[in-house]
Parts: sequence; C-alpha cells; structure tokens
Amino acid sequence: MTFCFGRELSCEFENWMRSISGLGVERLCLSFICGSVSVPRDPFSDRSLETLSLTAVLLASGQLEGILSSCFNLEQLTLKLCNLPYKLRFSSTVTYVTFHICGGVKEIDFQAANLRALDFHCFDNVRFIFSFVPKLENVTIHPSKADTMSYIFGDFARDLPAHVKSLAVRCGHEIKCIPIDMKMFRNIRQLSLSLFDLYDSDILNISLLLGACPLLQYLNLTAPQVEKKSTKQRGSREPPLSPMCHTKLKEVTLGGFYGSTSEIEVALFILRSALTLERMFLIPGYISPHRGNLATNVSFSDRERYSIQRELHGQAISREAVVIFYK
Repeated sequence: MTFCFGRELSCEFENWMRSISGLGVERLCLSFICGSVSVPRDPFSDRSLETLSLTAVLLASGQLEGILSSCFNLEQLTLKLCNLPYKLRFSSTVTYVTFHICGGVKEIDFQAANLRALDFHCFDNVRFIFSFVPKLENVTIHPSKADTMSYIFGDFARDLPAHVKSLAVRCGHEIKCIPIDMKMFRNIRQLSLSLFDLYDSDILNISLLLGACPLLQYLNLTAPQVEKKSTKQRGSREPPLSPMCHTKLKEVTLGGFYGSTSEIEVALFILRSALTLERMFLIPGYISPHRGNLATNVSFSDRERYSIQRELHGQAISREAVVIFYK
C-alpha cells in the first residue's frame, strides 16, 4: 500500500495509521512527495507488517527506534530522502536495510541479530558501529564525498565485521591508502568495486586489495580512468606486479577496460596468480554515475581486441581460464 500526504493532512496521519494497523497490512510504502513531513512518534504498531518504505520523512531522535520496536515481524526497511537524527541505534528483527540519500545521520549503531544485507547510499561519511550483527553477509556502500577512498579503506573497513562475505563499493577519485593487513576482508567471497575518475596508474593498487581477500571467488571491477594511455604506447611499462597465489578466484569482470598499460598489468596479474580461474570478462562499457546510470555505448575495435589478445595470450596459470571480450 502506498500513501502520499501533504502537510495539511499530517494531523490526520496518526488516525489513518491506526486504521491501517488493524487491516493486517504486510507491505507499506509511505511517500511524502509534496515535501518532507514529520510523523507521530509511534505511528506503527502492527505485527503483520513485513516491509516498510519511508520516503521524505522527518524522523526525530528515538522515532525510528520506536517504529522498529513496535513492528515485531518487520523484515525489510527502506529509507529514502529522509532526514535522520545525528545518531541512530538500530535494534530490530529486520533482515534487509537500505539507506538512500538520507541526511543528518553521522553514526549508526547496529544491534540487529537478523540483519543479513545493508545497502547504504548517502552523501555524508557515516560511522558504522556493528555491535551485534552475527548474520550480516552482504554490504553495499555508495559514499559520495571526495575523500571516500580513505573512508572506505580506513574507518569503514576497520569496523566491518570479518564474517561479511559480499562487499560492493562504488566511489571515485584516487586509490591511495589501501592497507595490506586488512583482516576484515579475509572472508570476502564476492567483491564488486565501481571506481570512477581514476588515473591510469591508480588501478595498480587493486593488487593490494586482492591480496587481502584470500577466499575471494568473484571479482567485479569497474574502473574507467580519466587519463589513459593508448594501446599503441606500451613501450614504457610499469614494473610488473608481484605474483601471488589466489586459490579460490573463479570469475573476474573488468569493466571500463580499454587495454591501457596499467589495465593490462592488472589483467596479467590476475591471470598469472589465479590458480582456479575459469572466466575473465573484459568490458569497455560501464555504468556512468554522471549520465543517469546509463551504460556508456562503447566497444572494442578489431585492432584493440587483437592487441589485447596478443598481450594476454598464454599467460593464464589456470588451464580452464578463458578471456571473453564483451562489446
């Protein structure tokens, strides 16, 4: 059920919600498209409610905690364009949580025994405290500030529980400080990185991150750079990346790939170190955050494809490895 209220109807909201609570509603979407509106402190009290989506809602301190405590069977929560208090204490039965461009919040303490997936996309860098999340396995984070790399591989990575198995990161700017002793990534099986506005040489630092993920099975790396060297200008190579063994890595996708010097080095590094690699996908296109999330329409020319194939041919340590070019 989806509702939309204007400010003039906010006084009736509590009565309406009490009526809805008696209907056994399982999925409720509230969208205040006429502008952000405050809701009563305890508008929800429904044992049937399993999915709740709030858009453009003003939540005062303690209000979200009250909503969560009154919805005993809530499994999925989505907050979009909401104004949140400075600190949140997230204690609930919720399994899946999404924060999408919410403002105000600076610290979230998760004490959620059933939480399995967290999707966080906000403009501000938020401190996450994972006090009790024994089932958390999938984390997606899309920060938007300029210093996101130091945040992701600094405070966020330091506090990420070691049992998280799938991490998806989307951010931009240079890859600078990636600590090589990141124990919090040691159980990651699936890693998706969408990194934008990089320089060609920055992508080489990805090898440090792979070294911190010994159980990694699936890697999806999209890293279109702002400055690339043509495939014709490979006379001055960077020193080759140090080889290491990856015994679990099965599938790798490299998006925004054009065959620059550093991109070839990363591809060779993976081919030479992944003992069980089955497929490597090379994709010149990518999803651009500056074009409404539309796929950039590019493809390999025959000359580029031949040049890249010549560089990578016969370099895989795995006998099962196949390099696949996507248009």
